[in-house]
Order: sequence, then C-alpha cells, then structure tokens
Amino acid sequence: MSTRRNFLKHGIFAAAGLSLLTQARMVEAAALSNKVVIFLFLYGGNDGLNTIVPMDQYATYQQLRPTLQIPQSKLLVPPGTQIGFNPGMTKLYDRFVNKRDVAVLNGIAMPQDSVGLFAHDACQYVYQTCDIRQTTRTSGPEGWIGNYFDTLTSTPNLTGIDLGGSPLPLQNSDYVPTSISSINDFYLTPSFDTQALQAAYSGVMNVPAANNVVAEYNRTTRVQALADSAVVRQSTSGYMATVTYPSTSLGNSFKNCAQLLYGDMGVRAVTIGAGGWDTHQNQNAGASSTALGSHDRLLQGVSDCIDAFFTDLENLGLADNVLLITMSDFGRNATENADRGTDHGYSSVAFAVGKMVQGGIYNAYPSLTALAYTNKLNIRSDFRSVYATVAERFLGASSSLVTGGSFPLMDFL
Repeated sequence: MSTRRNFLKHGIFAAAGLSLLTQARMVEAAALSNKVVIFLFLYGGNDGLNTIVPMDQYATYQQLRPTLQIPQSKLLVPPGTQIGFNPGMTKLYDRFVNKRDVAVLNGIAMPQDSVGLFAHDACQYVYQTCDIRQTTRTSGPEGWIGNYFDTLTSTPNLTGIDLGGSPLPLQNSDYVPTSISSINDFYLTPSFDTQALQAAYSGVMNVPAANNVVAEYNRTTRVQALADSAVVRQSTSGYMATVTYPSTSLGNSFKNCAQLLYGDMGVRAVTIGAGGWDTHQNQNAGASSTALGSHDRLLQGVSDCIDAFFTDLENLGLADNVLLITMSDFGRNATENADRGTDHGYSSVAFAVGKMVQGGIYNAYPSLTALAYTNKLNIRSDFRSVYATVAERFLGASSSLVTGGSFPLMDFL
C-alpha cells in the first residue's frame, strides 16, 4: 500500500470562508477516474421476499405469509417477467420498465461459512468490508471501496464521503473518509461575531501541540476539516435541485449527495444509510387494499429517493458515471412469525441503478420450498460477486483487490 497523508475527520469541525484546496490538490482530484459509486445500506435486514415477490411461486408464498402476503392485485409486475415489485416501489418499477437502468439481483448473501450469520453487527461488518472471517476487526478494518481507493495513485481528502451510511466501506489503512450529516452543518456554528470566531478558532488550531501525538493528530484533523468545509460549501453553493426530494432524512442525504457531485471536488464514493428494516413485529402494519403498510412505506421512501436523485443528476448532466448499489444486513425468514413480522433470514434482493446498468433480473429467484436453515431463502450469488462486477466493469479495478478473492462476475454491468 502507498503511504498517504490523510488526516480526515468525522465532519463535526468545519468553517466556511477559509482557504480553498491548493492548486496541487485540485489537480490531484481532477486526475482521478470520474466514476462514482453510491453505496446505500438498509440497516436491520430488509425482507427481500416482500420487496420482490416471485410470481411463479405465489401459491407457496401465500402459504408462508398468511398475513404478510401482498395481494397479486397490488404487486407491480413488469411485462414478460415472473417478479412483482412491492406496491410502494412505483418509481423504481417505472425506471425498471421504461428506463431499463435498474437491475434486480436475486438471492444475494454472504457464504454460509461467514462469521456471525444472522447477527446485525457482524453481517453489517462483513457486507461493508468483505472480511467474512472478521480477522481485521480489531487491527484496522478496510472497506470494500476503501480497497479500491488503495489502488489509486492519490486519494484527496474528499474522495470518499459518508452521508450517514457508514465510514467503514470507504476507509483503508491510510485513509479515513469524511463523515458529515449534511452540507449545511459542515461548518462552525455562526453567531453575531462569526468572522472573529472563525479567525480565533483558526489561530488556535494553527498552534502545534508539542510532544503530544494525540493532541497533534486532533489539531491537524480540525485544520483539514476547516479547509475542506470551505471547499465543500463554496464548490456546492450554486447547486439548485431540479426535483423535489422526499422530506425525510434519507431524502436529505440523497439531495446532499447530488449537491456534492455538482461541486465536482473529486468525490468518487458516497455511503448513505436507511434504518428501520429489522421487522420482527407488525412488519406491514396499516396495509389494506388501498393503503401501504409500514414495510411498503420504507420501500417507497427508498424508491422515491433513488428516483429523485437520478432524475436530478440527469437534469444536471451528471448521471452518466454514477452507479448506486444497495445492500442490507440479511434477508428475513420465508415464514412469518407469530407477531406478524419476520425474523432474521439469509439471502435477500439487492439493486443496481445507473445509466451504465444493464437493466433486468439477475439470478433465478431462490426456491420457496428448498429453503436454507429450515426457513430462510437460499443464496444465488455471493455478495462479493456484486462488488467484483462493480470493480472490474465500472471502476476498471482489480476485483481481487477489492473483494480479497476471485468471484464470478454478474452481467448487470
């Protein structure tokens, strides 16, 4: 690995109006590949079976889901297919049918010999690092996108940005990504004496912490954060959304993501997260013949945000080199439980979205009769095949360096 000086931060220190990146750093950023990966993680374990329903196994599905089954009349079935999109996913369904820029990846899971199957924290770690043995958990974990960053000749500070997903997929031994809650919060809180406050803070931070390694590291990260804050706020100040994003935390994250790409600062990967997917009880409360249930609404939120994001990028002329990948902790059991919910499962459905995506359905849907672990959907593709495909066919990087092994590529790219 190359050695790089990257004192990056977790986004809580910053100020507007300070010096911009040096000319050298701007050239450095421009020299990188302009491909951008958006990694959306659904925290809690999304129920893939009620996200994409296998129409050719619908009778078995009804038996497994006596109260959670989605009526056929509500499912969104693309012409000529044997799958039904959840009724909340109208926007993603429309892109799948009309724009052909959505890939449905069935049966995605980690291998059965992975450490920590069915445990949230363990599975999140594995999906974000590709370290199925979790051997590096305490010794400096590296994310799968961070592994790609390690192949670059240079990694400017703003190459990877965490917008509430997790910094882990973006980091490596030399690089810690920037984490911010929103662009508007990425600066010192203004007050009646904002300019004096900024000057005083900058002055204090410019004094080296002699003979104290921890304090000096803290100082340098704050100094870098101040500079990066100014770059971000100035570079993105001209952004105006061309669509109305959902008025949710997830919608704000996607809007901020579009704003960052508009700023053209060398951002090459962004992580975004959405919570609420651990649906053990009352998974689809409120569902009726005319109303969406709670899980349906979660999927609606994701679908609406993805569509708004890509429509915005298309309107701004920024969509050509952007790829979005979704993952979740795991799927849910094929059988519902006594609390009208579903417990931790195994494989689930993932999505790839973007102009370079070969829209369609990938992998046969897992059998609802030949289940893994008694009641869990079985695997069709190792999740690392998804990342390997992204590496080889989108980023032009070695898939083995990104995933740590050799895995069959998929045809969605």
